Amino acid sequence: MDIDKVILQGLEEEGSRFVFPSEVAAEFHLRRALMNGPHRALRADRFLSWDRLKEQEFSPRRDLLPVNTLYRGLFAASLLEEHRVSGPLFQVLAGEYQPGRDVSVFEQQITAALGQSQKAVDLLQHRGDAVPRELREDLLLLHRRYLEYLNDNGLYEPAFSRPEAHGDGDRHYHLFFPELIEDFREYRGLLEGKRNYSIHGLDEFSEPAENGEVLRFGNARLELNWLIRELHRLLEEGVHPSRIALSLPDYEAWRPYLEEEARIRDIPLDFRAGRVLGDYPAGRLFQKVADLVSSGFALEELKALVLDPGYPWKREDELRELLRFALDHFYVRNWGGTSGGRRNELPRKLRNAGRDELAKLSEQLRRQGEKMVSAETARELSKEVHGFLHGFFDPQSWDPESERVLQYCLMVLRELVEAEERLSLKILSPFSRWTKLLGSRIYVSAVRREAIPVYRYRVSAGIVPSYHFIPGAGHGETRVRHEDLAFLRDDYRDLLSEEKSRDSSSAFLRVYRSSGDRVGISCSDVGFSGPQLPPGELLAAGGVRTMEETAASIELHEPWSGEELFWAGETKFPERLFRTQIEGFGRIMATGFAAKGLDLSGEQLADGELLARAGEMWRDEEERKENKGHLCLSPTSFDSYLNCPFAHLWQRGLQLEEDEYESLFVEHRHMGIILHRIFAELYRQVVAEDGRWNAEHGRRYEQMAEEICRRELAKQERRGMDFVAPSWSWFAASAREQLKTFVEQESRSFDGARYELLEDKLRVELPAAGAAIGGRVDRLGRMQEQVFLIDYKKGKAPPKGDIYQPESLPAISQLPLYVYLARRKGYSVGSASYYSFTEGGFRHVFVAEDSILRRREEKVKAFLTPEEFEELTARIVDSIQAVARQIRQGDYRARENCKSCNLRGLCRTKYNLRLPGVRSGA
Repeated sequence: MDIDKVILQGLEEEGSRFVFPSEVAAEFHLRRALMNGPHRALRADRFLSWDRLKEQEFSPRRDLLPVNTLYRGLFAASLLEEHRVSGPLFQVLAGEYQPGRDVSVFEQQITAALGQSQKAVDLLQHRGDAVPRELREDLLLLHRRYLEYLNDNGLYEPAFSRPEAHGDGDRHYHLFFPELIEDFREYRGLLEGKRNYSIHGLDEFSEPAENGEVLRFGNARLELNWLIRELHRLLEEGVHPSRIALSLPDYEAWRPYLEEEARIRDIPLDFRAGRVLGDYPAGRLFQKVADLVSSGFALEELKALVLDPGYPWKREDELRELLRFALDHFYVRNWGGTSGGRRNELPRKLRNAGRDELAKLSEQLRRQGEKMVSAETARELSKEVHGFLHGFFDPQSWDPESERVLQYCLMVLRELVEAEERLSLKILSPFSRWTKLLGSRIYVSAVRREAIPVYRYRVSAGIVPSYHFIPGAGHGETRVRHEDLAFLRDDYRDLLSEEKSRDSSSAFLRVYRSSGDRVGISCSDVGFSGPQLPPGELLAAGGVRTMEETAASIELHEPWSGEELFWAGETKFPERLFRTQIEGFGRIMATGFAAKGLDLSGEQLADGELLARAGEMWRDEEERKENKGHLCLSPTSFDSYLNCPFAHLWQRGLQLEEDEYESLFVEHRHMGIILHRIFAELYRQVVAEDGRWNAEHGRRYEQMAEEICRRELAKQERRGMDFVAPSWSWFAASAREQLKTFVEQESRSFDGARYELLEDKLRVELPAAGAAIGGRVDRLGRMQEQVFLIDYKKGKAPPKGDIYQPESLPAISQLPLYVYLARRKGYSVGSASYYSFTEGGFRHVFVAEDSILRRREEKVKAFLTPEEFEELTARIVDSIQAVARQIRQGDYRARENCKSCNLRGLCRTKYNLRLPGVRSGA
């Protein structure tokens, strides 16, 4: 017998109804009847699923409300909370009892047990003596309390009710594939022999369709390539997507690979399994708010919320400005506790910086989030959620799909409100309960009629499209078992019931083998989830064919390979391109293949106006006053240009740098600036009090340094430039310790020194080069007839390899140029050193033979000998003229030997396309 014939004959009777194992199968046969039969319209309720039939015809208590997952979960959570707070209710079902221990992990197990508790109690009457006393008492208690809950709240448990048929007598139900229905055996006695029920089992229908055998591939990638090739071929032949269907036994593993391969080949797929609401952007919104609140309004969570493109914020620009401010002011999160943090750090920083409107916005967002998360009732939660959505989002700007998901989320919230008002128990943490529901409720997007439907295995059993593919159908993936009392451990389950699990795997395979005019069932030796074997039933019957396909044989017929063959010069331009190829080709035509303009990474600036504009970054304040036409180089700009002229042009000239959006617990450059200020102020006070450094006043200097440090850090706090509380406390303590160490080191090496320059600039002109060299010296001090130069480093001092190269210019030319500038100003330089705050000591780069340092210390170590330092200084100074000439010529070409930088998106030296020549046919 044929299903279509049964349906077409039954449609002639007004009272006929057609029942299938799932909604998917029912909807499929409704559409098929409209397409293949004489009727132009049919009532949708004539095709229904088994679950819908049970609701309509077998519900024994229509005056009561049937419980669902929500009502069961609320009862389980309430019972477990009573178990946790008031003493042990369970001895086995909730693990070992410990007062106050969180037992919410058992909620899913208790919820699953509720619907089967009646069956468990019935089994106890026959096999109770074999069951441990603790388990028996737990099951009896659970069932008794559940019955009380149902009675008190006007509810009934469908699983407890004996099926009773009380439907309309004039209806005739045709029930297809009862072997696939999990609980059909409980209704079999009620239905068999009834004149208004016709049961159509598997034996009534035809044998496997054409190609109903299992195709066995070497691995899942080959299997997927074969499937994609078949789908592409069918679509090219004009087969409508609605005549094709895919059912995936290993849905989660196959979906991402199938989705990607289909996308790049323009094969339209419609994944019909759906996802939980919490997986959609609109459904994730509320969990993101919870994460923001629980994290203490952390910047990372704020970024995840504000920067999500799926949310139509009313004040998006202000929120992004809020993020930028938070990043620039080292905000990480609110911090409470013993380390000195404040509860609302971001508003404090904003108000200190005069950004009152942004402070109000951040406070509104924080307060609204806290109100939602801490709502004590579902009704209050609903009010706060709608206030949040109305206050922060543009209701007209949600995209249609997100708006539907959002409405579904709000519908779930309404269900929670209705449950709260109906039940005699308090909902613990309504917000957590709601987000948990969003993480379990499935939402299926609207059907795409012009796409191939993709179903989960089992759900699609009963459909018969023209072409049906079931890939990944290994033995393990096609097992369908039904377990009674699944909430119990195996050993407990065996004690209660001798009945083993019911296996419907063979029935499902039998249905799928005849589930279309052409059926392609396939598996692989190595699937996407691991090794596979073909289904045992088919392997035993000889219904498995090993495919000799290889990557090469499948690719040989792959239209996508036409592009590669074209670029390899082996074929003409493809006659047909996929959408991805068209988009990609359009991009390369507009960029890589387009006529190039100015390429600064490989060409010199030739335009006079551009040269003049680029030259502005080489003019300092003095040059702008005197206008001598000099290029003004500092040690930093000199080194930057030599490292990469192209990067220097963009970063120094155009101030173009990659934006950082990471939360910083500390920022070392900011710490270095603060320490520089503290040290400079310390020296000013030392000079004001003593005129020179006096080692005997070391204790006094430490006190001065600590007070200066305290004032500077307080100033930074008032400006909102402090780090998160623990980091700021650490930095304050570290700075005080570093200052103490410095006083000791300075007293040992430079006792009696006077200070002539503190954070002051040295500048000299080089007329022959048409340039000027200048730099801000951290400290220039004098001991007798000599001066010494000190440059502070927040981290470690540079290694020798960065300071000196025997045959090339070094990466850092700072101290040699400072010494050169000082000598041009008439100073006799005895030493040039770095002072490392981190290392707590001086690192001498140059110490003259007659330096006073050598007289004070027996062994003075320097990175360079006097001869090496002099040679290096001369080499650097001599190169200035050549560098100035390159700059005047507009030479900002990139270095070919660079490693990497954050301008890789602009530089064409390492990231470009080189073609061997123009090809015919392009």
